[in-house]
Amino acid sequence: MKTLVPSAYDQVAFNIATLLHKGNMTEYDLERELLSLFGISSEVVRDLLSQMEKLKLLCFNEDNHWTLTTNCLILLDNNDNRLSTLISSFQFGDIPFTIQEEENKEEDTQEKDALEIFRDEIEKKINEYNISLGLRLKELLLSMNAYRLEEVVIELLVKSGEGKFGFTTPKSNDGGIDGYLFESNLKRGGMPIQTKRYAENIYVTRSEIHEFISVCRSEGVKTGYFVTTSFFSDTAKGVARLELCLVDGEQLIDLILKTKVGLIKQSDYLYSIDEEYFLRSPLPSGKTFEVTA
Repeated sequence: MKTLVPSAYDQVAFNIATLLHKGNMTEYDLERELLSLFGISSEVVRDLLSQMEKLKLLCFNEDNHWTLTTNCLILLDNNDNRLSTLISSFQFGDIPFTIQEEENKEEDTQEKDALEIFRDEIEKKINEYNISLGLRLKELLLSMNAYRLEEVVIELLVKSGEGKFGFTTPKSNDGGIDGYLFESNLKRGGMPIQTKRYAENIYVTRSEIHEFISVCRSEGVKTGYFVTTSFFSDTAKGVARLELCLVDGEQLIDLILKTKVGLIKQSDYLYSIDEEYFLRSPLPSGKTFEVTA
C-alpha cells in the first residue's frame, strides 16, 4: 500500500470540488478561476477534471457544466476524510477506491513493467514541481520592486524574440511609458511598453487601455505592449483588439519558463528560481536599463 503524502495537485483538486460545491460551472469558468488562483495551464486543469471524473467525484452534464456527484456532495457536507485520500491519489495516477467501496484496493501492477511505473511517477513529480515553480514565480512578481519588474518585462520581451533591443524610461515623468521595444538594434520601429504590477483580484480596465492607446498614438506608433501581473477585463480586451499586445500574469510566467530568464538549470528537466534576479534593486534613478538580444 502506497503512503499518500500531500502534493501540489491536492490543493488544486480540492479547490475544484469547493468551487463546484457553490454551483455548477462551465469548463471555461473553472479554468479562469483556477488560473487566477494557481497560474497553472489549461491542460493541467482539464487533466484534473478528467481524473476527478474517473474517481466519480465530478460529472459533465447535458448543459455542458461540470457538477459534483451526489457521493462527492455527501463527502464534502460531512467533512469525510476519504475525499482527501482520493485527491491525494493524483500524485500516483491511480484510484485507491471508489466511493461505494469501504476498503481500499491496490491497482494490479504485476502486468506493468517496473521501469514504466517508475517513469510515470517521475513525470508526475516533475509536473508537480513545475506547478510549484509557477506559484512561486507568481509570488515573486507580486512582491518585487515595481521598477525592477519593468526591467524584467523588457528583458523577457527581448529574449522571447519580440524585439532586438529594449530599454526603460526614466522612473518619473515617463508620460505613461515604462520602456520601449525595438525591432532592430538601430532603434527601428519603437513600441511603447506599460507595466502594471496588480494583485490578482485587480483587473486592468477599459479606461487604462484607452489611455495607453492615446499615449501610443501621441508617439506616432500604431501598437504597444501592455503587461500586467493580473488579468485584463473583457471590455479591456475588446478595446485593445489589434491595437495592443496584451500580456497577462499567466503569459508572463509562461515567458519566464520558456526563455529561462531568472531561472537556474539544475538538470535537463528541472530549473530552480534565481530569486536574487527578481528581488534585486532596480537601476538608480537617472540610469537606463538596456538589453539586447
